[in-house]
Amino acid sequence: MLSRVVVLDTPNGDLQALSHVFEEVCGPEAVVTRVRSCGALLEALSARPAPELVVLDYELGDGTLSGPEALRSLSERDPDLPVVAVSSRGDVDLALRAVGDGAADFFVRDGRLHDRVTTVVTKILTTLRLLEENRVL
Repeated sequence: MLSRVVVLDTPNGDLQALSHVFEEVCGPEAVVTRVRSCGALLEALSARPAPELVVLDYELGDGTLSGPEALRSLSERDPDLPVVAVSSRGDVDLALRAVGDGAADFFVRDGRLHDRVTTVVTKILTTLRLLEENRVL
């Protein structure tokens, strides 16, 4: 299971419930950290051991930096870092834009959060295993 997740929350704390679901899905050993700014996110990414996943709101970002800007910045900084973009609403075009900006995945925050987080965590674990195998090779 993922053990280190950082959630870049919105100014209104819209991702608090999502953070709790990541805690549930990842288990009691996982550390899910909510940060409120891109500066705090960069500090969290510098910690050791480094986070395995970043989650951000694709539309709202941190209120100063938009979600697409934050996503592109993270992708440039570390192209191997999985970033999941979320939104309160969405469609295929929004998902395609998020993935085009560097998101490993995209989902809509709705009543099925637990199912969506479980699916994305499983997918990200596979990605992390493949990245580690590539590093070893």
